[in-house]
Amino acid sequence: MELQEILERISSLFPEVDESMTREDVPVTGRWTYIPSLGSANETVVVRRTVELWAANHQNELPGIIIQRAGRAYPDGCLERPYVSGIYNRGGRADLGITTHSSTFQNEIEWIIEFKKFETVGDSGGKNQSQEAAIAKLLSPWPMTHGILYDALRIRSHPEGARKAIIMYGFSYDNDVVHHAENHQRNEDEMEAGRACNRSENLRNLMQSNNNIPINFLELIPDFERSCAVRGVSLGERCQSQFQHLPSHPIHIRGDIVAWEVLETEDEV
Repeated sequence: MELQEILERISSLFPEVDESMTREDVPVTGRWTYIPSLGSANETVVVRRTVELWAANHQNELPGIIIQRAGRAYPDGCLERPYVSGIYNRGGRADLGITTHSSTFQNEIEWIIEFKKFETVGDSGGKNQSQEAAIAKLLSPWPMTHGILYDALRIRSHPEGARKAIIMYGFSYDNDVVHHAENHQRNEDEMEAGRACNRSENLRNLMQSNNNIPINFLELIPDFERSCAVRGVSLGERCQSQFQHLPSHPIHIRGDIVAWEVLETEDEV
């Protein structure tokens, strides 16, 4: 499958991924209780659940897939493929390795893929405490940041994958989302015991502080692409899709997903 097809398949599955989330799928802290949803779950959980549903709903597209974390027990597991062949406890891991039904690469994984989630608004509808870190995840080349630019730099060194790609997904927010949240059954679910939480009001205040400019990570994408070019990372044509009508959370209801194939440079060929 081409990368745009993969992206469209993933975005089509996101509503079901969102609906399938349980309390065990989202971060647990001693203080906060998050609403189980695509927006609350971390990348690892989202990737696993997406591939599980992909394999279940479209069985012919991922023939023979083993949905397990790669390791000695499951060396052919599609999740978390190691950057050092056969070394599972150090050296880093790529999020996903898949071979689709249309692959022409015999005895080789077709795609090695890194995923990143871009977060700006928290579960409560207020500014996410990691908002600035989200910008760093998009533009920082430093390993300690674990960002998508760093992934673009390092994925070329992965020993597997006839083709390599990076994917980022994130949510979009505007005043229409505020109005949707007002009527959502979980709008006022408590995050902290005994403390009121009105997500539509919180998001309205956040939008006002942003001069009612919609919050969407797509406007930062050209900066990312320029950063890749400056560092000698050759990207394929940008692929893009949208997801919407997510049922579980009052404000994490729609967003965008983008992807690029990371191409070999002349020095690597």
